[in-house]
Amino acid sequence: MCVCVFYFSGICYESKRLKMVRLSWQRMFIAVASMNLFAVLYIWKTLDSRCSCGTSAVNVNHIEMKRRFENKIEKKIPSFFMWKTKSQFIHHNLSTVVESDVTFVLYEFEFFEHNLEETVKHLSEIYPLVPILIVSDLVPYPPLLFLKTMLNSNVQLISLDPGANKSSTMTSLYYFIKTKYVVFVPDASRMTSTVLSELLQFFLFLPNGHLAAARIRGQKSICLSLDVDLKRWTLTYRQNVGTKICDSLQGKHLLIWRTHQLLDLNQPLVQPFPEALFIQTTSRNLKVHISPEHLLSEGRLLFKDAHLREKQRMLDSHKRMNLYKKFGIKKVILPGNQVHWYGCEKQTSRCFGTVHNDMPEYLFLGRWTPPCCLENLRKTARHVFQILEKCEVKYWLEGGSLLGAFRSGDIIPWDYDVDIGVYADDILKCEWLKNAQKQSIVDTSGFVWEKAREGDFLRVQFSQTNHLHVDIFPFYSRNGIMTKNTWFKNHPQDREFPEHFLHPLEKLQFVGIMASVPNNIKGFLELKFGKGAVDNPQYPVPSVLKVL
Repeated sequence: MCVCVFYFSGICYESKRLKMVRLSWQRMFIAVASMNLFAVLYIWKTLDSRCSCGTSAVNVNHIEMKRRFENKIEKKIPSFFMWKTKSQFIHHNLSTVVESDVTFVLYEFEFFEHNLEETVKHLSEIYPLVPILIVSDLVPYPPLLFLKTMLNSNVQLISLDPGANKSSTMTSLYYFIKTKYVVFVPDASRMTSTVLSELLQFFLFLPNGHLAAARIRGQKSICLSLDVDLKRWTLTYRQNVGTKICDSLQGKHLLIWRTHQLLDLNQPLVQPFPEALFIQTTSRNLKVHISPEHLLSEGRLLFKDAHLREKQRMLDSHKRMNLYKKFGIKKVILPGNQVHWYGCEKQTSRCFGTVHNDMPEYLFLGRWTPPCCLENLRKTARHVFQILEKCEVKYWLEGGSLLGAFRSGDIIPWDYDVDIGVYADDILKCEWLKNAQKQSIVDTSGFVWEKAREGDFLRVQFSQTNHLHVDIFPFYSRNGIMTKNTWFKNHPQDREFPEHFLHPLEKLQFVGIMASVPNNIKGFLELKFGKGAVDNPQYPVPSVLKVL
């Protein structure tokens, strides 16, 4: 009995009946290699087209995902063609994909301190066929001279600066990234030859559209939840403890994502990166998943000098201010409820222009009053209330301000001023009110007291440059009915009312303090606005725009 045994890829195929070999070794090698290539392409195409199998497995742990992946691979391997182990087959398959379907992008670096030369050479040695893009907003200075000496033509420097003499093909990533996946590599990071293939295995089982991240050994990594509330111009960050599924990440990470989803963003690369990227992905309900197993290492520690660290901090702060201006963010709440403001201040103009027909421009942008404006209005209102109470001037909340106080104890989220009424006879009790009738006066806290140009009432502005304001309307009693000299025809709620609503005045929480309000508040508001107005919020002109 003659037994011939052939080994290919570590799998033994034994035939007791095979008596002779008719093909030459060269022809057999070509045939088997063709079957190998066909199997790899078939399996990859099948897996990639079904990668959404992870969409219902957000909470499945990595071990379970890996088991499912290996089982799927095993079912796709033809019976006549086997590898030594499933893990070797997986690694070989994904290594092939890394070489052909991935582009490296280096974007997180500073001109004055970086490790680009060593990082690029390191990547080129491990993956000589993978394209490497060094992307910068401006042309780097000092120039990256090492690029002229590199033999690897896969390395390109791209400046996104939209110069007047540049075409769109010179500043758009669409023309440079031709691969299915993009990998953002932090400057001065290092990896082994298996990191990408293993990370890609992790990435393919994430829900469709989500990102994968790999940490850098020794670097601090913080997982954050993020609420992007563009209507309120606000970002709210909270630290996620005990989870690896995040909205945003702090610290240096390698990131992998699908190219077509990156290019579908309005601002795919905007500084500071990747903070700007995570704001956009969170707006689309996409998460970033931290791989539990695959760690990179740091090549060289940057910014060791205190001067360089301060320079980086200042640049980062400047980039962040530009980012928030671009995205329309005025308030950022960090973990621990630390609040950073990026909107108007006393020294600046308010965030919106002249209001027409009581409908501020931000309403037509699908937004409400910028939070910095609301905060400055609160400060102005508290300042006015304190002075009036000190002068024993009887005042009460009017119009939309009373409506906001009754609903939530605060200013209506889309309102742009605060309205109060006072007894006209009490104006003489307060020097600021009395003198404001003659000329504009700036008090010791920088608030401006003046007579309004629109009619017979007074106004207190946040500052000389920031015209957020509290309007003070003098009322007087006529036969038990409270009336005034100036009325606004486009304000249906601007009407007379019985004086008994003011006897006695009551207190209600408003802008953080107890403010004076009429008694029987709901009855007062229904007289002013009509029945149902308290429970059915509306914009000032609902026929033009309705609250959604």
